[in-house]
Amino acid sequence: MVHPMTRPANRQASSDMASIAERPTRVRYMVFVLGFGTSWMLYLHRYSFALIKPFLKEELDVSNTELGYMDAVFGATYFGVQFPTGLWGDVAGVHWLLGGLILLWSVSLAMHAWAPNVKILYAARALLGAGQAGVFSLVGRLTRSWIPLSVRTTAQGWIGVAAGRLGGLSANLLLMTVMIGIMGLKWQLALYILAGVGITHGLAFLALFRNSPAEHPWANDAEADLVAGDSQQEQEKPLKIGELVRQMEGSFNPQPDRGQRIDDFQFDRRPHLLALDPSVPGCRVPAEVQGDGHLLRPAAFGWGHRGNHRWVSQRLADPPNRQPPLGSQPGRLRRQVPGRDHAGHRHRLLL
Repeated sequence: MVHPMTRPANRQASSDMASIAERPTRVRYMVFVLGFGTSWMLYLHRYSFALIKPFLKEELDVSNTELGYMDAVFGATYFGVQFPTGLWGDVAGVHWLLGGLILLWSVSLAMHAWAPNVKILYAARALLGAGQAGVFSLVGRLTRSWIPLSVRTTAQGWIGVAAGRLGGLSANLLLMTVMIGIMGLKWQLALYILAGVGITHGLAFLALFRNSPAEHPWANDAEADLVAGDSQQEQEKPLKIGELVRQMEGSFNPQPDRGQRIDDFQFDRRPHLLALDPSVPGCRVPAEVQGDGHLLRPAAFGWGHRGNHRWVSQRLADPPNRQPPLGSQPGRLRRQVPGRDHAGHRHRLLL
């Protein structure tokens, strides 16, 4: 039989255990370190090429023109692969893609040290550009999936800006000052060491990272809810290509809510030159302003942005070579006249 005096203590212990079980895990901090290290190493490896150019000119007899072409090759592959990499990250997720890119660019850095001729250097530059393209878009998705909204911008500043600038600074200090200058290492060995650090980081990323707290075995539901925020938004998941295309179409052509009033739209005083598009669902257009002139499609310019519509309406109805309408000249105010459409909803005309 349990003594009555022990029951409050047992209840207190149970309450403490429950509070511990509900406490969010801290896997997100490890993910922050992985993202910070990725951005740091990205610029450390990228800036190393500029520092080894004198050695390449001396040992491989590379001309300044060829070095310029190598930089162009890096820029071309970096530009060409950037969008497909970001698209692939939205479809397949960050985990395997970003980890593979870290390994790819680290191996390509080692190729700079191993290259026996200029052709291999060109290939190394192309692979380095392809491996580093799209990394920041993937890191941005990483922060969306793992960092709570209240501190997400701060984390993105540390990962995307501070870590990258620190990596560029480290290239000069670590590679040239410490490894080559103080330690006396050959530049090839120094690059091999940096590439080895990158490969180790890539393997650690593949082993420790998951696309969301819901997928990570070390994260509990409390951390997933914390990352989701007060709105309990759905965790970031890989998208199907069809869903991604539909979301992109919706972001470029947002549709108005059915029944939304058109109070925010301001028309030119000559309504026969400009009208809202009556084909847009939920857009009730007064019959008297449905002319045969220009049609302004609100979905194409972002629904509800008054300044944008005012600018677009003025540009459509009054091209640069046409005299500005009455009331739009400097120093004159345009008068708002209330009215109603055929459904009884209010709108405003500018006269």
